[in-house]
Amino acid sequence: MDKSDRGDPDARARIYRSARNAVDVGLRKQGITDPQVIAAQYDYLEKLIDTIEAGERNAAVVEAIAPADAGRLDLA
Repeated sequence: MDKSDRGDPDARARIYRSARNAVDVGLRKQGITDPQVIAAQYDYLEKLIDTIEAGERNAAVVEAIAPADAGRLDLA
């Protein structure tokens, strides 16, 4: 995911839809029909998406509360 798109929830939602579609197409192309295997693949994808979204929420909180020069130390 391009960093410029990371802050845009709509861009992330489009990427997630595309990823879900890719899983669906991939499973069909492989002829996978076992409901447990399919569910496991979607569960894995959703956990990855949840992890990304948690990171984005944390980054937004840090950005909101940290001053613009938060990473700089003034040692003078």
